[in-house]
Parts: sequence; structure tokens; C-alpha cells
Amino acid sequence: MAKITKTLLKELCGSNCQSDYCFIKELILHDAKYSNRLVIQCKIVEIFKWEQSQITNTELSWSEAMARWVDSGMAAKFAEIYKEGMSYKEIQVLLGL
Repeated sequence: MAKITKTLLKELCGSNCQSDYCFIKELILHDAKYSNRLVIQCKIVEIFKWEQSQITNTELSWSEAMARWVDSGMAAKFAEIYKEGMSYKEIQVLLGL
């Protein structure tokens, strides 16, 4: 399993983090059970959750967002296009997000 890099985390977090140090980033970087694939997909599902919440005008739970992610075919599409080493931005473009 490839180690998650700070470069990937900066790409995912963008300007949301106000400093170089972030407890969540450090936790992810030092926990070997998280792959780049998992972290990228979680970030994309987070965006999907927010978009679906806007559409329904209600705050979706993570469980509901994940169910919609799978039911909409996005999970299968992600699995089809994801290749190790791809950037978060490349995946967003291929998913049409």
C-alpha cells in the first residue's frame, strides 16, 4: 500500500486548512491502513454528500450519502477509473465533478 503524502492531503484540503499543521492530516499520514484510494474517494463522497444535501435541502447523513453514491453508480465509476498515482483533480474531471 502506498503511503499517503502531504502533497495529496494539501490537494484534498485546499485552502480549508489555515496552517501547515493539522491534527487530522497527521493522523491520516501516520495510520498505514488508509490508502490514497480510500482517502480520495472519501473526499469525493464528502463533496457528493454536500451537493446532495443542497439538492434535497436537508443535511444527509454519511450513511445516506454513501447509499446514494453507490445507487447512483458513482462508486462503480470511481472503481473503474481509479488508477494508483492519479491525482485528486484528475479523478474529479473523469467523474464529471
